[in-house]
Amino acid sequence: ARVLMNQYVRSNSAFKTKYYTKLRTENFDVKNFQYFDGIEELIEFENKLKFIKDKMNGLHEYDKLLFEIYFSSGKSIRKLAKDTGISTTSIYTTLKNVKNYLKDEVKSEYKELEQ
Repeated sequence: ARVLMNQYVRSNSAFKTKYYTKLRTENFDVKNFQYFDGIEELIEFENKLKFIKDKMNGLHEYDKLLFEIYFSSGKSIRKLAKDTGISTTSIYTTLKNVKNYLKDEVKSEYKELEQ
C-alpha cells in the first residue's frame, strides 16, 4: 500500500502524468460555471457579454482570437503558451493590451451614459 501511495504522491509519477493531469484539465469547465439568483441577473450578464463582444470587433483578429481562447478555456498563460507554441511574453502582452482596451471602452461608454 505504501508503494502505491508513493506513486500517487510523487510529482513525477507515471500515474500523475498519465491520468491525474488529464482528469484535472478535463474538469476545468466546472470552475467557470455561473450561478444566478434570478432571470434579471442572467439577462444583465448576457448583456455585458454582448457589450464586450461588440467592443472587441474593433480589435485585430489575433488579439480578439487569443483573448476569446484565454477567456473561454480558463487555462493559464503558461499552459496556453505551451499548447499554442506562442511565447508567454507575447500572450501576456496581448492579453494586457486587450484588457486595457476593454477597460477604456467601458469607461468611455459609461461616461457617455452618465451625461
